Amino acid sequence: MTLTIALQMDTPETLKPATDSTLFLAREAQRRGYDVRWYHPQELAARDGSSFAPLKPLFDKGEVKDADLERVDAILIRQDPPYDMAYLTPLWLLERLKHPRIW
Repeated sequence: MTLTIALQMDTPETLKPATDSTLFLAREAQRRGYDVRWYHPQELAARDGSSFAPLKPLFDKGEVKDADLERVDAILIRQDPPYDMAYLTPLWLLERLKHPRIW
């Protein structure tokens, strides 16, 4: 069974390959066999009592999966804040989840 890691982050084009720890974490997770996917915080939505996001592969052109985040194994919040409503609202939606570990 493959573990799924979702990264809540700004678009991958904004990452700096030589210095960004998000890429280091994601590559290591993929090396260990995890399914590593990402979504932008503005894509997070509440529906039927849960939180959903379109999970996209980070390193290849694979399939986008509209996923119930209750079913992923871990969520890593890797976005640069300002601490405003656009940052806090997705956190409130994630707070409702019972299953995945959120870091």
